[in-house]
Parts: sequence; C-alpha cells; structure tokens
Amino acid sequence: MRAGSKTLISISRTRLCSLLVTSGLLCRQIVSLQERLSRLEQEREHWMLETQLMQMKYDKESQVC
Repeated sequence: MRAGSKTLISISRTRLCSLLVTSGLLCRQIVSLQERLSRLEQEREHWMLETQLMQMKYDKESQVC
C-alpha cells in the first residue's frame, strides 16, 4: 500500500507543477491582454477626439459658406 501512496504523491506533485506552469502562463496572458486593452482604449479616445475636431471644423466651414 505504501508504494501506491508514493505513486499518488508523485502524480499529485506532477499535476501541481503542471497547474503552476499553466497558472503562470495565464497570468502573463492576462497582463498582455490588459496592456493591449489599455492601448486600444487610448487609440479609441484619440480617434473620438479626432472625430470631434473634424466635426467642429466641418461645422465652422458650413457656417461660413
């Protein structure tokens, strides 16, 4: 019975190591996706402001004509 418990412990350690590696990979992926989201939100804000500026220029030109 003792040999069986060593095998169980060995399998559990292997599984634990695998889960830790997977956890680390997922953490890196989350950080990467958060950074990407931040960049995309900044780009969106930039283009929203650019659109507002173009709209204001268009409105100003329309009033002159």
